[in-house]
Amino acid sequence: MDVYETLGNLMIIPVSFNNIHYRGDINISDTIDSKTWSLEEFIKRTKADRYHFCTDTEKYTAFLKLKYNAKLRNAIGHNDVEYDTASQLITYYPNPKDRTKKGTAYLLQLELEALHMFQAVLAVSEYLYRLRELKFMQDGDVGLIQGMASKIGAYDLCPCGSGQKFKFCHKKK
Repeated sequence: MDVYETLGNLMIIPVSFNNIHYRGDINISDTIDSKTWSLEEFIKRTKADRYHFCTDTEKYTAFLKLKYNAKLRNAIGHNDVEYDTASQLITYYPNPKDRTKKGTAYLLQLELEALHMFQAVLAVSEYLYRLRELKFMQDGDVGLIQGMASKIGAYDLCPCGSGQKFKFCHKKK
């Protein structure tokens, strides 16, 4: 549940990348349900609705490779499931208003969905990391890793970008 919720909140990042890549504007989202959505409208939608924007047809959301059972997730969220420990079978009601129909899934299937969602969270985290790295490069800041990668001589320029020799800048600190 936590991974689903977290990813639903982070979904704005790959959707924004798709908007820029395919539509040339961060504020125009894909057409879903015969309507074009703005990014502001996307943010107001429920997490479950946001997942509809995560399609396999666009680069940044396709990379996440999301597959999930929304009905099972909702049933778990509402504690509307039965679990058989011997067979590891989860029985749930896909529609809480119609309790005559039941759905089933094995615990392993749910675990794989959760694992894929966690991998998607990591992928979005990588997007964020790369964005921050690009921002540092744009600002002329030397990244910490780059500064640590090579030995800095006393009379080399300081990796902080001050323009001073390392000996007179950060070496003395």
